[in-house]
Amino acid sequence: MIGAGKLDLIEKARGIFTAEGYEIRRVGLAIDIMRNGRQFAHIWPDSPNTLAVGITSGLWSGVHRDRTIKHALLLIKDAMQESEA
Repeated sequence: MIGAGKLDLIEKARGIFTAEGYEIRRVGLAIDIMRNGRQFAHIWPDSPNTLAVGITSGLWSGVHRDRTIKHALLLIKDAMQESEA
């Protein structure tokens, strides 16, 4: 059974990323951050309190674990800005 804390965390992250203007796609217990119709990042609960963020391109590629929602948002913002440069 999925822990309620993890579900609450991913729903909160979904709301924050949507409010920030990101295109979101829900995938089970995770969310995809889309850019130009393609997956840019994949976010899933690492624990009831932290997220793991998978970035699919650029210098930040890879999985970044133990991130708060705020840190995940900053990481994705930085990665997107860098990939546009």
